[in-house]
Amino acid sequence: MTAIDLTTKDGRSRRVPPLHRWIFEIGLIVGIYAAYTAVRNSLGSAIVPTDVALRNASRIVHLERAMGIFTEASLQDWAFAHEWLIRLANFWYRAGHFWITIGVLVFLFVRKHGRYPLARNVLLCTTVLALVGFALFPLAPPRLLPEEFGFVDTARVASQYWTADAARTAFSHASNQFAAMPSLHIGWALWVVWAVWPVVGRLGRGLALAHLTFSVVTVVITGNHYLLDAMGGAAVLSAGWLAGHVVTNASAGIRARYARTATAERLDTADTS
Repeated sequence: MTAIDLTTKDGRSRRVPPLHRWIFEIGLIVGIYAAYTAVRNSLGSAIVPTDVALRNASRIVHLERAMGIFTEASLQDWAFAHEWLIRLANFWYRAGHFWITIGVLVFLFVRKHGRYPLARNVLLCTTVLALVGFALFPLAPPRLLPEEFGFVDTARVASQYWTADAARTAFSHASNQFAAMPSLHIGWALWVVWAVWPVVGRLGRGLALAHLTFSVVTVVITGNHYLLDAMGGAAVLSAGWLAGHVVTNASAGIRARYARTATAERLDTADTS
């Protein structure tokens, strides 16, 4: 099956990937993310001692205070004066950021297919490499710190889609309560900016930057991440970018060798016939 050619309203032709390509890409992404989730779960708070995660949290707080950036509690206090913001942040943290990422993947696959393989590989490598941080540095998020730190678990605040009880239950049953470093939310949001920047206009870039900015606000005011976790998200994206290039170049090399072999076999068959 080949790509499908569609004619847009302005008369231009646009090639849409065929069905088997959709099935392959969906299967690949779902499969890798499922494997990532299973491994992350195995590193979860059920097996990590709470005191280890809290001790690491103390290190993060100490470092942020030394850097003068331990402002998460103050930012959360400010946010609680705007209930709508807390509700939106709760929803965005649980689901909104995920659908933005998927939407960008679909956009690249359908409209900017030449950029898609590298973008997909960078995203997948970033997601998988985040496991290294979760394994090496289990970290209790701000919402799980002792009360004297002044943080609130915003999952106790109802959103327009969840009741307060449902939100609290979802957070309390999260597979890994201590997967705070790096912040994959920020890694993904930075990936969105990188992925679309060369292929969209000013409006698209502005929306991507707005998504990144709100993602940083969201992870902080919900009490799920420290500012240093956001920096960790940037670091893991950088590593994912390098790994993604390696994977993409290796895949292109394999496809090129396969194509040369297939061409040679067809020529040999034609000569013998």
